[in-house]
Amino acid sequence: MKINIAYSLVFTFSLGLGVGLFINKSSTETNNNKTTNTKISTSTIQYPDITFKTDTVLITDEMIKNKKTIAAGLFIPSSNSIKLFYLTTNSKKENIQNYCNNNNTQMRLVLRHELEHARKANMTKNTRFFPAEIRAAIAAQNEIMAPASEIIEAMDYKYETGFSFPTNKYFIQKADQQISSLIKKEHLTYPIDFNNQKIADITIECALERFLSETKRGLYKTTMLRAYNNEYLDKPFVPNSSCNSYHAILFNPTIGMWDPLWTFDSKNGKANVWRAASSKQRQKVLNKIDSLTKEITGQNHNIYTYQKIH
Repeated sequence: MKINIAYSLVFTFSLGLGVGLFINKSSTETNNNKTTNTKISTSTIQYPDITFKTDTVLITDEMIKNKKTIAAGLFIPSSNSIKLFYLTTNSKKENIQNYCNNNNTQMRLVLRHELEHARKANMTKNTRFFPAEIRAAIAAQNEIMAPASEIIEAMDYKYETGFSFPTNKYFIQKADQQISSLIKKEHLTYPIDFNNQKIADITIECALERFLSETKRGLYKTTMLRAYNNEYLDKPFVPNSSCNSYHAILFNPTIGMWDPLWTFDSKNGKANVWRAASSKQRQKVLNKIDSLTKEITGQNHNIYTYQKIH
């Protein structure tokens, strides 16, 4: 996830459960009216765990002046690793010192954001067999889903502490305000149920707004274009232990099956925000992505206008 250092860093993610693939094999042979049963052998595919690294970025007056874009957190699929970046500065300016300190308090959200990328990489990285526009849409949905997980993380923090997560990220502030207002109005309870349609709509809408505001700054367009042009890792992505194999089987955006990408853990339990959301909100996401894909590629393909939404 890249950010402009003229803005605050706020990103998040959450670790999923590892899933092993078990293969059972048996055979029966009959010879001279006698039956011989072979032993049933079970083997387990061991997927690699996610590894974590941290690094420190020195923020200078010149970097701020030039609005240099840096990474707050990064998921590296080729090595199934996550890298987090802490900010430090040699500047004597109080505003830059505060900027670094404030951004370093966002690591819970940074971690949640990148872990969701890692946990769902078996759906978002091995996409070469999908049509070009679907590949671009998957890349976009991956960058909408992750901010949605930040909202979940921030609201879980509020349940734990009784306070809003300390951030100046507008999309999280907006989601917090709207969800908290809904809870009060409809007498809902904590921990928040993100399977509630209205809460799911708010979560997706705010995450979509975040994504679109970032694309206006030039982020994610290259990612979508590379996916559209079928540019991939040198080797197929090898899932990590947090990837859900069952979700990967169910994931089929060509027929509107986006649900597995939007399954999250929360303090209230499992939530599928896409499935819970209204068809109107889901269609809005698809239409916005379709429009952005046309803009980036110069192609016309109204692939989502009449797509059935599950």
